[in-house]
Amino acid sequence: MGSSSLCIMFMRVLFLVSLSQLIVLTHSSPSIQSLCHDDESSALLQFKNSFSIKRSESSDPLACPKVASWTLEGQNSDCCTWDGVICDEDTGHVIELDLSSGNLYGSINSNSSLFHLVHLQRLNLAFNNFNYSQIPSQVGNLSRLTYLNLSSSMLSGEIPVTLMNLTKLTFLGLSSNNFQGPIPSSIVHLYNLEVLDVYNNNLNGTMELCMFLNMKSLGMLDLSHNELSLLIGETCTNATLPKFYGLDLAACNLIEFPNFLKNQDGLQWLSLAYNNITGHIPEWMWHISKESLRVMDLSFNFLTGFDGQVPIPLPWTNLAILDLSSNQLEGSLPIPPSSTLRYNIPNNKLSGRISQWICNMTSIQMLDLSNNSLSGSLPQCLNKFGDSLLVLNLQKNKLEGSIPQTWAKGTQLRMINFSENKFQNRLPTSLANLMMLEAIDLGVNQFNDSFPYWVGIIGHFFKQTLRGDPTTANTT
Repeated sequence: MGSSSLCIMFMRVLFLVSLSQLIVLTHSSPSIQSLCHDDESSALLQFKNSFSIKRSESSDPLACPKVASWTLEGQNSDCCTWDGVICDEDTGHVIELDLSSGNLYGSINSNSSLFHLVHLQRLNLAFNNFNYSQIPSQVGNLSRLTYLNLSSSMLSGEIPVTLMNLTKLTFLGLSSNNFQGPIPSSIVHLYNLEVLDVYNNNLNGTMELCMFLNMKSLGMLDLSHNELSLLIGETCTNATLPKFYGLDLAACNLIEFPNFLKNQDGLQWLSLAYNNITGHIPEWMWHISKESLRVMDLSFNFLTGFDGQVPIPLPWTNLAILDLSSNQLEGSLPIPPSSTLRYNIPNNKLSGRISQWICNMTSIQMLDLSNNSLSGSLPQCLNKFGDSLLVLNLQKNKLEGSIPQTWAKGTQLRMINFSENKFQNRLPTSLANLMMLEAIDLGVNQFNDSFPYWVGIIGHFFKQTLRGDPTTANTT
């Protein structure tokens, strides 16, 4: 997996974690010490004893065995004081159980005492290891649930249809498990559902996208990286479409841009990556969610160009990540707004000069324009990137002329790749200012220079990655 994909995945995790925390805070109320009911204490202890505690069974480095302190002895006899347990301050009933990243190992069975906790409103068992067990149909007994998070917990089987009993649910997280089969059509009857996340499973089948667009309260939908095929109908039965703030339909076998996106003005996250979308990016895409959009990922499709005039810069004023990599885009290089942190558009067919407008991206951290047909000389204003730029990849283009003498002290660059271009003349001595540099590749160019004396200043790694004759920088 490339650095771009890892970056977007990391941003996705931060987005969903902050979102789930917001929902929990919105619906939670502080608890006070109130004796919990004996039958619920007993149910919690039975649930604890049905698992082993293995510190290696969570991908969260901060995981801790919350249930280890559960006991009826001494001052901890009130289960409302146990780690991960929250009780209603008036009734004493257990209303929230958060054992996420709890190092739990074992199976959840149909006779689990968990399903005796019928007053539960929020249940979070994410980042544990349930040994590929299935979600028992008895989960439907927890009819008061508004929040259910089972992500990254080594669950398998089909998603139980009894989830339709959870009509108060407002968050459902099932991502990064081994769920198979179709998504139950009855899921559209969780009338209050705000977040549906089934990312990274083995779910399959052909589904109408309209099924999800009829869920009026839905704000976050992530169906990505399964084996689903989404069909885009012309119209949906619901005249009032959801207002999404997060939409990830990556790897859903889409063949066109969903038209309903035209009416989305509050999107923060949009991914249509790894699909089969062909042709031009429609002009209306530049006009959606201009002020809110933070992540746009259209990578790994078969896009060939742009309809209409491409705005310079692109109009998303708060954009952080733009990924258009691995398409067949032709024409000049689109220029993102100054807010952009990561811009990836390698493996396309872009041509022409790199516009001076690119130097307005003063917050850029990662810029990858590699494997295109960009030509001409580099803009002299590259020093305007400032201290933020960490990675600059221009490999495999048709760039020529001299590399600008604009590299200032204090620059944070970690990696530069100018290889396989037509750069000429001498290497800029200002490269010696890049004290944080870890890798540089200038190979397969037309430099005419002796091996630079300042190589020793920035370290032995430079010798290892400057390909060509060790006594000359002429790499023709």
